[in-house]
Amino acid sequence: VTSMAFADFDNDGDRDLVVGTKTGVASGELMFFDFVSKIEGARFLWQRIHYVSPAGQHRAPFEHWTDAATDLQAAVDVAYPGDTVVVADGTYSSAAQIVVTQAITIVSVNGAGSTILDGGGTHRVMVIETNAVLDGFTITNGFVAAHGGGIYAAGGARIQNCLITGNSTDSGPYYGGGLFLTDTGVVQDCVIRGNWASDQGGGLWIGYNSTLRNSLICRNTGLNGGGMFCYLNVLVENCTV
Repeated sequence: VTSMAFADFDNDGDRDLVVGTKTGVASGELMFFDFVSKIEGARFLWQRIHYVSPAGQHRAPFEHWTDAATDLQAAVDVAYPGDTVVVADGTYSSAAQIVVTQAITIVSVNGAGSTILDGGGTHRVMVIETNAVLDGFTITNGFVAAHGGGIYAAGGARIQNCLITGNSTDSGPYYGGGLFLTDTGVVQDCVIRGNWASDQGGGLWIGYNSTLRNSLICRNTGLNGGGMFCYLNVLVENCTV
């Protein structure tokens, strides 16, 4: 054990006992006790890191760079709530949309300029169905006959430090060419540029208590709201549209 602290690690309103451990010269792990209630006591959870790299050997559960997954979906599939997926530089294409259903963090090593998720013009890039975090990616060439050409995000998803560009919906009517965000989601420090939707929100459709902050929305096209379309209790802070 290298460190201990109390913090609300999982954002559930209860203090958690966070414990850092050192398991080797080049590796470390983080775990915490989740205090669910006074009656239930503590639940022991491991917080793991999974790696993705074009140079990886693709050996699950992908917990070292040499064993890294070569596609993002494989690393997402082995992650548990609270885990982190770290993605090396490269362009990642997949045969189908990436689906995230656990409350995990997906983060690139060197940011959106170096880490690209490409839909190939045949499918949506990503679906986020929970309060996961996506940090530091370019999302491009997504296409879908539904809402959210690049990303469909619900359930409290957080998308930050991303470039969302060159995505589109089919003729629909569909919403959110670049991104469809609903159900208390947050987009911050992003650029949403050059996307197309057949109806509402060429760049971004945002609704149902979601937040957009510190972002640039530009050069998007849509029938209603070329840049963005807001619906029901949306907060927009410090943005250029």
